[in-house]
Amino acid sequence: MGTRLVLNALDQLRQGKKPPGSWNEIRMLAEQIRSTSLCGLGQTCAVALLDAFDHFRGKLEEDAATNQTPQQYGMAYMTSPCIEACPSKVDVPSYIS
Repeated sequence: MGTRLVLNALDQLRQGKKPPGSWNEIRMLAEQIRSTSLCGLGQTCAVALLDAFDHFRGKLEEDAATNQTPQQYGMAYMTSPCIEACPSKVDVPSYIS
C-alpha cells in the first residue's frame, strides 16, 4: 500500500499537481515503509528513493518545478507466439531444438 501511495505522490509532483512541501511527505512515507515493513521487499524497496533524496533532491525538485522530467524509456518483454499459446508456457522453440 505504501509503495502505491509513493508512486501516486511522485506522479502528481511530476505533473505539477502537488505543492513543494509534498517532498517531505514522500520522504517520511518512504522511511515508514522501510522501517515498518515485515518483509524484505518492503524493507528495501524505498532504499533507492531515499538515496535519491539524499543525493539528488535539488535536481528532483528543480525538474518537477520546471516540468522538465526526462521521458521514460522501457522495454516490453514478449515471448514467441507458440509459448504464449501453450497452456503450460513450454518453451517450444527450445524443446524442438
